Amino acid sequence: RMTVPSQDVPPDASEAQAEFIRRHPMSAIMGVPLVARGRLLGGISLVRYGRAGAYVEEDERFLRDLADRSALAIDNATLYREAREAAAARERAEKSSRRLMAIVESSEDAILSKTLDGTITSWNRGAERLYGYSAEEVVGKPVSILVPPELPHEIPEILEKIGRSEMVEHFDTVRVTKDGRRLNVSLSVSPLLDGAGNIVGASAIARDMTERKKVEEELHWTLKELADMKFALDESAIV
Repeated sequence: RMTVPSQDVPPDASEAQAEFIRRHPMSAIMGVPLVARGRLLGGISLVRYGRAGAYVEEDERFLRDLADRSALAIDNATLYREAREAAAARERAEKSSRRLMAIVESSEDAILSKTLDGTITSWNRGAERLYGYSAEEVVGKPVSILVPPELPHEIPEILEKIGRSEMVEHFDTVRVTKDGRRLNVSLSVSPLLDGAGNIVGASAIARDMTERKKVEEELHWTLKELADMKFALDESAIV
């Protein structure tokens, strides 16, 4: 708190401001900070005009009490707003998660997730249809149960790339179903991140390419037969 000496009218003051200063000169001013939980939120001040005397200790106690109450109210309002924003953000995230889960579950492709050591953590219906295992049968098991014995290094190599934040896209390979059938599949594998941006696993999408491979093979042999027939006709023509 402090006493304010008599003030001169500022040269840039308007006529109304100058008249107010002459009639109501500032005689004392007092201010205290607004602090809550160790954070400075602002300040509050009192100004005394006219011929009243300086502020006394009782005035300062009143202002400090007012500042404490004001800081508490502001802090509570801030906490309430932050809590509502956090709740709204959680609700949006949950809606997005439910929407994503619905998309994953309804996908015709096999979609699964796994940890960086290759342990299966999720398994959609497309994966059940493609590989023949239910989610209860495979979650917690190593993803290597789907890999044929002649490809033992494939999963470690893929996970090593994922650990380097690399994606594996449209990788053609072979997988084994529950009943031992071999499938030609196209794999796309991408990193899974936690809230802090750390890589914690991988998400894999597999599409059955068996029929396509079969069609491609049949087309290959058909074209070969046509080429052989053409060659035989050309030879006959020469004779």
